[in-house]
Amino acid sequence: MNYRGPPNPEEEISKVEEEMIVLRLAAAQKRQELLRKQDELDAKKLIYLSYAYTRAQTQCLAFAAAIHAALPRELRDAIYDHLIPPGLRHHVFEALDATGAPRVSANPLVSVSFFDPRCVLPASVPDRRDVWKSAAYVGEDMAREIAERWYHTGLFILDAEDCLLRKFLATDVWARGNVPGDAIRHLRINARFAADVTVLPKRIASDMRYLSSIGNKSTEIVFYVSWEYRVRRPYLLQAHLPLVQALTVLAGTVLRLRAQGYRKVKVQQGSSEHLGQDVTFVYDVRPSLFVREREEGDDDEESDDEFAGFWRTKGIGEALFPKKKA
Repeated sequence: MNYRGPPNPEEEISKVEEEMIVLRLAAAQKRQELLRKQDELDAKKLIYLSYAYTRAQTQCLAFAAAIHAALPRELRDAIYDHLIPPGLRHHVFEALDATGAPRVSANPLVSVSFFDPRCVLPASVPDRRDVWKSAAYVGEDMAREIAERWYHTGLFILDAEDCLLRKFLATDVWARGNVPGDAIRHLRINARFAADVTVLPKRIASDMRYLSSIGNKSTEIVFYVSWEYRVRRPYLLQAHLPLVQALTVLAGTVLRLRAQGYRKVKVQQGSSEHLGQDVTFVYDVRPSLFVREREEGDDDEESDDEFAGFWRTKGIGEALFPKKKA
């Protein structure tokens, strides 16, 4: 037997390295093959999903068209109420404040501006569960009705000092051809005035005039004042001067809307004990307390209108309940 001597370490290392290279090449080829097969599978999946999405869109359109043709509007509204729960609160404010900085609502649940588009969906519409927002899935007619129902059932809340009524009432956030001025049914305006304010500021008064553009006269328009007081006995109203002041500041707008036929105009106070107490009855008890005729020399810009409020500090009780003549 021939003796070959001890193995050469360099040769052994070289053989191992060659084997490792072969294994790496085989692994790389296998990985490339797996990637190629995965790409083929993804391409087939996209084809099938595209077909499935197209079929789903077609079926949704057909189903929506059948519902629209078979059911009256009242029943369709009941269906829409399952998509959009009634009574949702929508806080109307700008995304940026007067300085251009992002504006954050005091309500932690409010994170976006009202004026952000509501109907814009991402490219992956089929992956969403709210495809009913897209006219491509429900048709133009039903999409318009859904937007109307959203306006009808929601409560829209603004702050008077923001002066956003003009923009709000004319902004079609759904891009469906219907604007809040024609469709809203519930509007709340938060009115916070300083103690020394006795007339509605010009800027706010000018914005309030756009309330007259609301198309539905039965829309509930609530002015929400936030002083801490309440009226227990109206014949002692002279003890509640802040309330009289608030009512006086709002009198021009409230009485004008009433004269124009708006039947659900209210003033509510925000008291910790009586949240949302309706104090509109004070206008009905003695409307002359809050109304004066336009006098010669009045500035048209400063005067709200023939229902311009004015401030009385004496004789409030007598004005509300005049004494009978003996």
